[in-house]
Amino acid sequence: MKTLFTTFLLFLLSIGYSQNTFNIRPSFNEISTELLTNVIVTDSCYYAMGITSDTILPYLSSILFAKFDLEGNLEYDKVLASQERTYETWSNSLTSLNNNELVNVGYSFFLNGDAMKAFFIKMNTSGDTILTQDFINPLAPSEEFISPQAFAKTPDGGFVFSIYAGAPNVVSNGVIYQNIDMLVIKIDSVGNIQWQNTYGDNNWDLAMSLLVTNEGKIIIGGSKSNLNLVVENYLWQTYIIGLDNLGNEEWTYLSPPDVHRDGAKEMVMLEDGSLIVASGVGYEQDQASVNDMWFEKSVFKLNSNHELVWEKEFKDDVLTPNAGTYNIIAVSDGSGFIVTGTDVYNPPVSWIYQKQGWIMKMNGEGDTLWTRKYVYPVSQMNIHKIYDIKETTDGGFILCGESLDIEDDVEIPQQSWLLKLDEHGCLVPDCYTDIEELEKSQLPFKMTIYPNPTTDYLNIYQYFDPIIIPRESRYRIVDNQGRMVANFPLGESDVTMVIPVWGWTKGAYFVQLAVNEIVVKTEKFIVQ
Repeated sequence: MKTLFTTFLLFLLSIGYSQNTFNIRPSFNEISTELLTNVIVTDSCYYAMGITSDTILPYLSSILFAKFDLEGNLEYDKVLASQERTYETWSNSLTSLNNNELVNVGYSFFLNGDAMKAFFIKMNTSGDTILTQDFINPLAPSEEFISPQAFAKTPDGGFVFSIYAGAPNVVSNGVIYQNIDMLVIKIDSVGNIQWQNTYGDNNWDLAMSLLVTNEGKIIIGGSKSNLNLVVENYLWQTYIIGLDNLGNEEWTYLSPPDVHRDGAKEMVMLEDGSLIVASGVGYEQDQASVNDMWFEKSVFKLNSNHELVWEKEFKDDVLTPNAGTYNIIAVSDGSGFIVTGTDVYNPPVSWIYQKQGWIMKMNGEGDTLWTRKYVYPVSQMNIHKIYDIKETTDGGFILCGESLDIEDDVEIPQQSWLLKLDEHGCLVPDCYTDIEELEKSQLPFKMTIYPNPTTDYLNIYQYFDPIIIPRESRYRIVDNQGRMVANFPLGESDVTMVIPVWGWTKGAYFVQLAVNEIVVKTEKFIVQ
């Protein structure tokens, strides 16, 4: 039997192994817009949670819950809606309790004018609500704003969440300025408050991320800025607080003031107590009245004494207000970390900078191992955002977010986005192979399409030398009668183009690469 198994394994290796990947924009309701902010991985399925909003009055937003099989097929979905209040779950904190129950936090607005409230929700894996618990700002009614940003289980069976919360206004030189503090609430297993504390000063202190150690200690990641006090000469710092299990402050990290740094968007704690933090490096932009702060993506490491070890900045070709990091996770095999965020796609024939999905793997020293970008080239006003990422049981990654198209004539402007990648971050299989050999070739160009046949999206991975093949070269997609159905520029090398084909007539189509109006490469695909 051992010999037979070895032979079969060698056979599998000889034919190659490709992990399942998919790229879908699931639609749940024809009269609503949707996005997915959370995803949970199991051996047999994916659970996702997000927000759905009616496109008719009174435009109520509700919780969207969905179950997908491992191929990305929707098995069922449910909506938690009310005619009296909104429900929104923006944090990527959906948590499994290992007993067919899931928990999360969010916030609500009320149509009758009641104060804004945070909420804790527990549901089963069928999407049925087990309980909800509301929380108000401790300073209500004078301060009502309360917006949960991160949430985690604690070793005692309870939960803790960090919040943007309205704080007493600041008066400076006779001017009243709004203030926001970090609010941390610790609850038991059914949502009863055990303690709550606020942290911050007269600056804007924004909570963004949260970790809980095995001992029950709590680490809150966020930012501190004087954005609420001045219109120029900003101070913008990463602000991380270490708390004991009762909320008492044990240590604080505040990044040096000589460099503008974004908040701790997400954090990973290593075994030695050091932290890997997804953040950003900021550049103040002069404006006529109020200056802006634009960020480049960055990741840095703090040792167990909360001292900076290294920082890596990931710059786009052009500085814009559109880039940023969202998530960081450790890969289970110890090979590094996956960081997600937004990259800027600069079409070669347009002044518009599109936001595109950006995924990067780095090692423990912060060195980039690979980078993947996902571009939607058929629209000039498209924004892709990745809100959550998890490692899957096959070693790949599942991501969720939204695809937002703000062109005036778009039928569905906002769609949920679910993206399954292999262990190399590829949507198109083998997107990383043969690059070195390709660079040595006379016409270094790689174009791989997937899936084929397809029903909703055609994904094109491309790699080329822009010195030999100009970025202004174009893809043309024609039907079997030679009629053009899509036409767009190459743009950047080493990216995956996402082309919607739903609504196209079933049949054969051809992707053509035209350089200086001459077709130099053609690939056939089928829409079914």
